[in-house]
Amino acid sequence: MTLEDTKVTRVRFPDATPEEMQKISDRIEAPANTWDIVLTLEQVETSLATSEKETASTENLKSDPPVIIFSQKPTVLISFDGDPETRPIKDSPYEQVVNTAVLIVKDKSSGTFI
Repeated sequence: MTLEDTKVTRVRFPDATPEEMQKISDRIEAPANTWDIVLTLEQVETSLATSEKETASTENLKSDPPVIIFSQKPTVLISFDGDPETRPIKDSPYEQVVNTAVLIVKDKSSGTFI
């Protein structure tokens, strides 16, 4: 296979204006038509298969922005491995949260974390 009459259909540069992107596209397209590019059918099929796999692998990716928590008081963000899991503390009205690196205690009667 030989590529002929190459067209640049899209370029993307985050900080470029549409006019700058058009100039870049034109500067790539003009010399690309003079390149002597020869490919085998197997190379083209492999490239298309790889492209399809890449597209399929990103279909279900989430890119939702994270929740931003703001406080005007000094705070600490505590991570839990799942929902808080507690174990009774012997001879006390409290339970200790066991699935975090921070010492957190729960009052059994009120359900309040301390």
